[in-house]
Amino acid sequence: MKNENNDWTEPTHLDQRDWLVLKDIKHLHEQGKMQEAITVARSTDTIVREEIPPQIWIDIGGSLTPTGLEKLRKSKEKDIGRSRS
Repeated sequence: MKNENNDWTEPTHLDQRDWLVLKDIKHLHEQGKMQEAITVARSTDTIVREEIPPQIWIDIGGSLTPTGLEKLRKSKEKDIGRSRS
């Protein structure tokens, strides 16, 4: 089943409980509650944390692995490409 909304909080390979955790992290981030967001994020499984976009992970106080840094670099390149269109 494809995630038609392209919402990072609903990756198809995770279940609804994991989606709720990701949505909680997203809402805390949007509300500026970074400490609460990182606390929730760090208490979840790695597979769930890996779905948090790199920039949001940095915003809430996380540090990126080399894989996360590469994902962030590619995401920024993609954004630059879109802005030139």
